[in-house]
Parts: sequence; C-alpha cells; structure tokens
Amino acid sequence: MKKTYITLVISLILCTVLMGCGIEEEHMVVATESTGEGIENSVPTVLETVASEPSTEELIASLPYKPGKMGYYVMASSSIEADPEVLDSIYFDATDGDVDLTRYRVSNRQHDLIKNGMQVGGFILIDIPKEMLEDTADSFDGFKALADYVGKLVLPDVYPEKAIIGGGGHNSSGTHNSFVSISFQMGEGMDKAQQWHRIYIGENYCYDFWQDKTWFSDCGAAIEGSLAAEDITAERNRDAVFNWTTEEVQEQGKFVF
Repeated sequence: MKKTYITLVISLILCTVLMGCGIEEEHMVVATESTGEGIENSVPTVLETVASEPSTEELIASLPYKPGKMGYYVMASSSIEADPEVLDSIYFDATDGDVDLTRYRVSNRQHDLIKNGMQVGGFILIDIPKEMLEDTADSFDGFKALADYVGKLVLPDVYPEKAIIGGGGHNSSGTHNSFVSISFQMGEGMDKAQQWHRIYIGENYCYDFWQDKTWFSDCGAAIEGSLAAEDITAERNRDAVFNWTTEEVQEQGKFVF
C-alpha cells in the first residue's frame, strides 16, 4: 500500500512538471510568432492599403466645374512631385478685380480659380529647364522657345494645332511681377478665347499663374499685386536682367512667333 502511494505521488509530480513544460513551450511559440514571422507577414498588408495617386484623367473626371472658354482644362503635369504646403503657402487675393473667386485645391501641384462654375485660372507647378530660363532672358528667340515649350505642357489638347501664341515678354513695370508672360489664343482675332500664363521662378519650383482673359476684369492685376510666397522673390522675377525688351524687338519688326 505504501509503495502504491509513493508511486502515485511520483506520478502526480511528473504530470505537474510535464504540464508546466507544456505551458511554457506554448507561450514561447506564441512569442516567436508575434515578434518574428507575424511582423514580416504584416508589412505587405500595410503596403497594399496605400492608395495610388489619381491620374490626370481621374482628376479631370472628379472636378466639380467646367473648363473655361477654350473648352479644355489646364492641368499640371502628373510627373511633378511636391509637398502639400508648396501651393498652400502661396497667398493672394482670390479676385478677378470685380468679384471674389473660389480657390479649389486640385492636388499638391495645382490650385484652380472658379467663377460661374468654370475653371477660369489658377496656379500650377511647371517643370522648366534652367538652361531654357537663361536663354529666355538672353534673347527673343529664347523666349519663343520657352513659349512653345509652355504651350505644349499646359495646353496639349489645343496647342499648336488650334491655339497660337499671341504675345508676351518680360515686364518690370506696374503690377507685373512675373519672370515672363505668355498669351495663348484660339486662332486670330480679338474676340477669340485667350489665356495669359505668367511664369514665376522660385528657389525650388517654377509656377504658372494663368487666367482666362474672358472672365478677368483686371487681367490678373489684383492677384499679381497681392501675391506673397517665400519661394518667389523679386530678384528672380520682376528684377531679372533681360538682354532684350518687347519694344526693341517690335522696333526691329521681328515680333513674330
């Protein structure tokens, strides 16, 4: 009887030890999964939930307003990368000189101005090679090359097949504080749809302030006069040194695109 009792006690002790080992081993397996394989498996899941940036076509489809008089939206190139604060930090009085305009944030690289349910102007980021900017200040031919380059970027649906370059240049007087101005119009004639694009050179980006002349009472003067942005300085724009003037080119009879 005594031997039987001792045997039972020993068996109980062994069972307790084995159960304890089983519990300890189970916790070790859980810990190993949570600190190793579990984390590795969670990474692809997180990456898969990151939304891709909308394409230009998707952005256009989502716009709650119509294009201006030309009938085509002005859109920034989707290849330009920028932080949200780049255009958000640009201050200006959103007016056409007569009424207030609605400022609509399309993307990090584009803010539109809305009037009567139409896209009538705005700011877009634009990629212009440094050498082209230098050539623009050096000669009228350099400016013509820039105007052609900008037209193909901002109005790819109509330029140069339907829209033409109407004029432009560098102006350091009045409220014109941009590096250059370029006008595009839908064919010959004063009654044709026309847009003005004013290029600003910043420390980190180039900006295009554009407006549909049909819907601006002051040709953008109020916006230009109130514009304030840390990245845009007068030295790079209004005070930039040009080796030619529009007047000189006109006197030579060469103001032709």
